[in-house]
Amino acid sequence: MKLHFVALGRAEKLVRSGQYDLMAPIFFAQDCDNFYISEPIVTHKPMVFSLSERNLFSESISDLAKYSIITF
Repeated sequence: MKLHFVALGRAEKLVRSGQYDLMAPIFFAQDCDNFYISEPIVTHKPMVFSLSERNLFSESISDLAKYSIITF
């Protein structure tokens, strides 16, 4: 198995063009012309991580509004 990491939009183009056989993950998508979306194989639970010395704590998503956040 060879894994490559690319943006989701690019991954879909690579599968549709036949350069790759499949992609993961796909969020909120439906089957369409020659493109089959499987049932979920991974359950994703969003989480927040930071360095312990930053002492950042949140109880709700709105608590994060004041921070710079990066995601995949």
